[in-house]
Amino acid sequence: PAEIDFNDTETFLQKYQEFVEYVYEQFGDKVKVWMTFHDPWSMIYNANAGIWPGQKNNDQIYQTYSNILQAHANAFDYLKSKDQSNSITLGLKANWYETKDEENLDDAFRSMDYSFNILAEPMLSGEWPESLSENARKVPLPKNIKGAYDVFAVIPSDPLYAEPCFEAKNNVFDADWCIDKEPMSYQLN
Repeated sequence: PAEIDFNDTETFLQKYQEFVEYVYEQFGDKVKVWMTFHDPWSMIYNANAGIWPGQKNNDQIYQTYSNILQAHANAFDYLKSKDQSNSITLGLKANWYETKDEENLDDAFRSMDYSFNILAEPMLSGEWPESLSENARKVPLPKNIKGAYDVFAVIPSDPLYAEPCFEAKNNVFDADWCIDKEPMSYQLN
């Protein structure tokens, strides 16, 4: 719900765990594939951009990522404790990034780190992606996040151009990413 602050770690994790346990009690015998979050990147980015009520601090966005990953890992552990045959994932949105010239290919890879890998890499390696800023590295990841998945649910999304930004950004996350995104246009013949 919009009134829950994703940055209030203790309350958010408690409320999310209560939700997971309730859903399992109601549907556990009927569901074998669980998705803890669908497109958490958009949810986190929009929440911290102030699009949702009560969420206005983009400077805490890395803590929000860590909290979502902790809630997912806790749900994974809980659901596995109830039934080892459950398959558990979270749905990861994957934009496709390209650059307008080959000299800036790192911008496309960095954009993938700040949009897809920011959630995928911790589950694969237990670490933040290498290209994330020191601001991200100050926020600890959950100790139980590595391997907290059975399958990866990838949601293909928008193709975008990634270019270096030249203007100051007004929050930590956008300043760290510092890539201007522009939709690709297609010409049909």
